Amino acid sequence: MIYGITFIGAVSAYLTKRLTFSASIIAMMIGSSFYYFGDAFSWLTLLLLFISSSAIQWLKEQHPNIQHSLSKRDQRKVIQVLANALPGVMFLIIGTALNTPTGYFAAIATIAAATADTWASEIGVLSRSKPIHLLTFRPIKNGESGSVSLLGTLASLAGSTFIIMTNLLTHALWNTTRLPYYSLKLVMLLIISGFAGSIIDSLFGYTIQVKYQLPHSNNISETYQQGSIKIQGWAFIDNSMVNFMSTLIAGTIVWMFY
Repeated sequence: MIYGITFIGAVSAYLTKRLTFSASIIAMMIGSSFYYFGDAFSWLTLLLLFISSSAIQWLKEQHPNIQHSLSKRDQRKVIQVLANALPGVMFLIIGTALNTPTGYFAAIATIAAATADTWASEIGVLSRSKPIHLLTFRPIKNGESGSVSLLGTLASLAGSTFIIMTNLLTHALWNTTRLPYYSLKLVMLLIISGFAGSIIDSLFGYTIQVKYQLPHSNNISETYQQGSIKIQGWAFIDNSMVNFMSTLIAGTIVWMFY
C-alpha cells in the first residue's frame, strides 16, 4: 500500500506541476527507499515534508500581495528533490548495512532540517520586519539567501519540531520496537539538529553559495544568465548544493552525538 500511495503522490505532484516528470520519478524512488530501508514512519516524515511545503506554497499563491516572492517556486527538478532527500536515503542505507539505529535517526534529522529550511524560507518572507545577515546582523534584502528573520527562525524551529514529534508520536501510537530508543536526550538532539541544519543553510547561502550580478543592472541572481558576472561563492555551490550539504550535516550531527 505504501508503494501505491508513493506512486499516486508522485503522479499527483507531476500533474499539479509541483514536480517535473523526471523529478516525480526520482521522488517515487526516494519515497520507496525511505520505506524499504526505514519503515512506514520514516516514509511518513518524508511525505509530510512535501505535503507541508506544497500546502504553504499554495496558501501563499492565494495572496496577491506576495506573488513577487514566488520566483523560485517553479516545478521542482531532480536536483532539488535529491538535495533535500538523498542524504536521508544515504543514512538509512548505511544504518541498515551496519545494523545500527543511528542511521535511521540521522535520516529523520535530515528530513527535519529540510522541513525547517523550507518553512523558514516560505514563511520567513512574510515577515514585516527586515531580515538580517546571520553574521553581521545588518539588514539585507527580504528573500535573499542567507537572510534570517524572527518569523523565519521560529518557523524553522517549528518545522523541525513538527517532523520529530510526528515521528515520535507515530512510534508511540503503534508501540514499535524503536520506541525505547526515544529518550528526551534523543528527541532534543533530533530537533536541534534539524534546526541547526536550517541555520547552516542560511550561513552557507550567504557565504559560499554562488551569486551573479545580472548584465546591465544591479540585480543579483543565484543562477547564471548570459553575460552575468560571478560576484560571490563557488560556481558549483548553488542553492541545491547548499540544501544537500546542510541536510547532510544535520544527519551527521545526530550520527556523531547519538
